Amino acid sequence: FYNLISLSAASVLMWVVTGAALALAAQLAAQSIAWLSVLGGFLTPALLWTSRDNPVALFGYIGVLNFGIAAVAALKRWNYLILLAAIGSVATAFAWTTDFFGPTRTETARIIFLGFEAQFLAICIARSRVGERESWSTIATAIAGFAALVFCVFFIVNQQRYRADFIFPILFFANTGL
Repeated sequence: FYNLISLSAASVLMWVVTGAALALAAQLAAQSIAWLSVLGGFLTPALLWTSRDNPVALFGYIGVLNFGIAAVAALKRWNYLILLAAIGSVATAFAWTTDFFGPTRTETARIIFLGFEAQFLAICIARSRVGERESWSTIATAIAGFAALVFCVFFIVNQQRYRADFIFPILFFANTGL
């Protein structure tokens, strides 16, 4: 806002603060710091939102953040953090679609929603393979899958504007994940 430092430097510094806060939460076993780091991690893109579209950087960051949150959740048994990560990821994806989405961005949107579903499905499978029997990662996977389905409903309603071949693969993979 005040242009004291560049946007790139601010982004990197906020990413470092988020990572350090997650590490500190794990080290001190402080769930309140974990909450703040998850909140700050998902607020970082919103606080640094610009009119430039860079989905690779945005969703790459969110993907790394989700894996970091899942690692802290597995390490400290704070399983509900995975649910918070799913909610934050879906909210960020829908915020991106309201600002930058159009008929030319359908393939990118498909990759984003299916990517998040695949990520949470992988987290859920990994947690079940290590013997963790908890429902938080299953609920997070369902939220990511239902977000993809809600996104498809938007297309069904606006099908005169978008091609129908976009809808069916995302419905198939969302239902497979669920």
